[in-house]
Amino acid sequence: MIHDFGSRHLKGAFPASFYAVFDGHMGEQCSEFASKNLHRNLAKELKKCCEEAPTEVPLSSEAIEKCIREACAATDREVPCNLCQSPLRLRRAR
Repeated sequence: MIHDFGSRHLKGAFPASFYAVFDGHMGEQCSEFASKNLHRNLAKELKKCCEEAPTEVPLSSEAIEKCIREACAATDREVPCNLCQSPLRLRRAR
């Protein structure tokens, strides 16, 4: 069993599933936070992208990549500083 493995079904205008392995390099709690929140941010970004360009469904690979980048950035911003063992996050918390 892979404990860092996350699987979610995204709800919305399109059927999708999200599978990820969260490696825990920034700490177990940070990995757990990402596994509970990254898929939500990805669903928001995909929905926003579909609403902005409804004629481009299915989305291009470039649009999907942008959504993934935005979802990762949003999740990173949401992680409480005390959860991750990153030197950058620890400096930001001071």
